[in-house]
Amino acid sequence: MSPSSSFHGRGRPFIHLIDCPGACGSFVMKHVSSTEDHPGWVYYRCPGHGNGCNFWHWEREYVAILVKKKFLTGANVVDAIGWSEDTREELERRNEQRRARAGFIRGPCSEERMNASLLQVGRQIVLLLKIVVGVGVLLCMMCLMLVMKLWYCND
Repeated sequence: MSPSSSFHGRGRPFIHLIDCPGACGSFVMKHVSSTEDHPGWVYYRCPGHGNGCNFWHWEREYVAILVKKKFLTGANVVDAIGWSEDTREELERRNEQRRARAGFIRGPCSEERMNASLLQVGRQIVLLLKIVVGVGVLLCMMCLMLVMKLWYCND
């Protein structure tokens, strides 16, 4: 199969449907999820999935497989990865908004983001504490030098 054509920065890139890596001989099929947890999410699976074949991946993971197997090269890699990442982020944002409107408890994606935010805040607090300690040490040194200077001048 030849590498896909590029839509470099101009919308959705072309994503090939490859032969199933599971050796069942079928072409991988593109599907759109209609589940409550992932409405509108694109996934790719083998038609034989569940009948001895286990090939099933969300779009972002499928693009990574195409890159690894060199079905996507050059600017096509950048286009496809960028598109799949942007699409995933947008779908996750929509899911969070939908859950918030419906009053659902935050899911694991939200928890991961919250943990990442808390970690970032923790890093900023540590940095501020280091600055405060540094300024404190500097002030102590300056006071010590002033006391020593006054003590030597009085002798």
